[in-house]
Amino acid sequence: MKSSAVIQILKFLEFSQKLKAQERTIKLSDHRHESVADHSWHLGLMALVVAPNLKDQVDLLRVLKMVLVHDLVEAEIGDIGHGYTAVDKKLKEKNKDKRKKRLKR
Repeated sequence: MKSSAVIQILKFLEFSQKLKAQERTIKLSDHRHESVADHSWHLGLMALVVAPNLKDQVDLLRVLKMVLVHDLVEAEIGDIGHGYTAVDKKLKEKNKDKRKKRLKR
């Protein structure tokens, strides 16, 4: 592996560490906030145990990949709750687009 690829991988992994410190806006049943990393891990675990029991087969690797990356943008902009107004949604999309471009670098 080229050293430039290693550096990019390490930068990405360092960036993803932010998910551990990012609290989700929604509270759990025990009235605490989980981190975005907690949420992604638990969603992955759910996919892993539910997939074999589904009537229709799913591509588990693809599902797990989606689970792992679906909230990466929140490492940069934080968790956005679902109760925002249309104006807030436009702002949310603008910020996500900006951060997605940054993630692609």
